[in-house]
Amino acid sequence: NFLVGMGWLGYQYSVLMAGLPQEASPVSVGWLLLSGTRWGALWWARQGLILLWITVLNRSSPGWTWLASAGLLLVQALSGHAAGLSPNTLLAVMADVLHLLGACFWLGGLLALMVGLFPEVRRGSARITPLIQAGWGPFGRWAAVSVGLLAASGLYSLGRQVASLDALLTTRYGQVLMIKMGLVLGMGTFGLLNSLLLHPSLVAPVRRYVKPPLPLNRLPRLVLIEMGLGVIVLLLVGVITAMAPARGPQFSPPSQASLQSLTQNVNDLVINLSVKPNLPGQNVFTLRVASQRRPPPAEVMRVILRFTYLDQEMGSTTADAQPIEAGLYRLGGGYFSLAGRWQVEVVVRRRGMEDSVARFQWVVPSTNGTRPVLLSNRLWEAWLAPAGAFLLILVLALALVFRPRPLVS
Repeated sequence: NFLVGMGWLGYQYSVLMAGLPQEASPVSVGWLLLSGTRWGALWWARQGLILLWITVLNRSSPGWTWLASAGLLLVQALSGHAAGLSPNTLLAVMADVLHLLGACFWLGGLLALMVGLFPEVRRGSARITPLIQAGWGPFGRWAAVSVGLLAASGLYSLGRQVASLDALLTTRYGQVLMIKMGLVLGMGTFGLLNSLLLHPSLVAPVRRYVKPPLPLNRLPRLVLIEMGLGVIVLLLVGVITAMAPARGPQFSPPSQASLQSLTQNVNDLVINLSVKPNLPGQNVFTLRVASQRRPPPAEVMRVILRFTYLDQEMGSTTADAQPIEAGLYRLGGGYFSLAGRWQVEVVVRRRGMEDSVARFQWVVPSTNGTRPVLLSNRLWEAWLAPAGAFLLILVLALALVFRPRPLVS
């Protein structure tokens, strides 16, 4: 992994140099890449943790080794698509960490057990049954937890990264993701066959409907197939990481894309926001602010707008709307720089009172128009991501209640 990281640095550096003028200083460009970019900070963190793990931590207590491994997973998650999601960026990153943890434990455990147990299986050693009971039994329970983590975190990420069913079916990102999910289901099928092979009692209630258990010497072949599918899944993960997620304004239903006016009640205020022409670039933001109390409790001093792009992390931009007449304010400018989902916070500041804040979820349509509907372009993040989060909490709770035995004593 350390050498792969060095090679990745060389590739990024060559790509960066190819796009710069010939008089650009190679040393300055390299130093800027490593010291002045987010990519460079994550590269240093990854390489440092790998080097520390190789030289020190794998010879010390297991707790520190686990901590370093968790750090590597966190750095990897911060390098992926999850770190660009907004809002709830931290939740998306942690779901990615758990997804990676489940995958690493499943595949890594298979590799370790294959190396440790298969020589005895092939020789037909009398120690096969005790070895399986000591190693594969506890691993099976941990593997079940890993599969639960993969399913729950994958469902959550699907809701955040893929806009709708149409986005899943019609984009390269969604199509490769479906292939990956099919291969993971295949891995799970072979994992279940392995469990039935090692625990014939599991099929006792339906023995009349199934064939007799496979001989134990078939175990290496089944596990090798499971491992092979896992390697293909890892390759597809690299492909998916290099693709743009299937979300954005081009997947928004027309009813949301044509949105031009919204109203909210905050405290005693009625705040109406309208945007024209509601396209990427220059727009005019018009605000009407009226108190429902007569007389109004306080004079409006300022009306502040704060713009946050929700489809990736870009920070926030703040500007003051200018008063036009009593209760009417206007702001012009290119604050909607990109098509997609935005949050517009309207802060009404009144003399001697706390700020009243209205938060509008706004969709700026793409100038290229939306995609034609194939099956459904209904955005499913609002229910799929919460379902994945709930399932993730349930899996973690069950893992704590029915805690598997340690793999080593």
